[in-house]
Amino acid sequence: MKIAAKTDIGRQRKQNEDAFDYDISTGFFVVADGMGGLAAGDIASKTALSVLKSGLDQLSILNNPSSQLSLLQDLVNEANHKIYHCSNIPNVSARMGTTLTAGVVSGQQLLYVHVGDSRIYLVRQGEIQQLTTDHSLVQEMVELGQISSEEARTHNYRNVINRAVGLELTVEVDQGEHQLLVGDKLLICSDGLHDMITSDLEIADLIQDADGPEIAVTNLVKQALFNGGLDNVTAVLIEVD
Repeated sequence: MKIAAKTDIGRQRKQNEDAFDYDISTGFFVVADGMGGLAAGDIASKTALSVLKSGLDQLSILNNPSSQLSLLQDLVNEANHKIYHCSNIPNVSARMGTTLTAGVVSGQQLLYVHVGDSRIYLVRQGEIQQLTTDHSLVQEMVELGQISSEEARTHNYRNVINRAVGLELTVEVDQGEHQLLVGDKLLICSDGLHDMITSDLEIADLIQDADGPEIAVTNLVKQALFNGGLDNVTAVLIEVD
C-alpha cells in the first residue's frame, strides 16, 4: 500500500480548518473539514482527528470487519460528543462542527464511516466512482429530482451541509465497505477539492496520469487552486498493491 496526502489553505481563507491523518501500518485514514466562527472549525476538525487516532491501537488488533466498523462508529460518536460540548464551554460562543470521513484499508477491503460532504472516490482502471453520499442540501435536491447531478456541482447552495459531527447531541453516521483490487486508488478529499474540480473524469485523469500518489495529490491540489481555490483543499490518496 502507498499513501500520500496534501493540504492547502486555498486562495480565499485566512485559516486552514481542514485536517487529515493516515497510518500506513494499519491502513487508517481520516479527513475532517471543520466549520464554525472564529477558530471553532479548526478546533472541531482537530478534535475529531484526535479522537479517531486514539482508537488506532485497538483498531489494529481487531480481526473482523464488523468489529472494526463498530469501533469506527463508536469513535465518531465520541468525537461528536466532545465537539458538541466544546461549543458550550466559556469563551467559545461559536457553534462548531466538522465533516468526518475515515476508515481503514485492510488487505483488499475498504471499511469506512462518513458524515458530511467530504468524499471517498474509487479510481479503477481509469474509471471513477464516488463511494460516499454527500449529506448536503443539493444532494437532497438531486434525490428529489429537483436538480441534476451536473447542476448540483455549481449550485449556489452546494456548500450547505445538513449533517456534521458536533452540531447536535447525536449524529447519524454512514458506514460502508468495498472490495478492492490491486491497482485501485482511493481518493479521500474535502469539498475544497471536489467543488473546484467539478469533473470526476478530470479527477480520475489527474490521478491516473501521475507517477505515484505523491505526485497525484500535488497535482490535484494544484488544479483546485488554479480553478479558484475558494476553500481549504485536502487530498489523501491510497494505492492498493
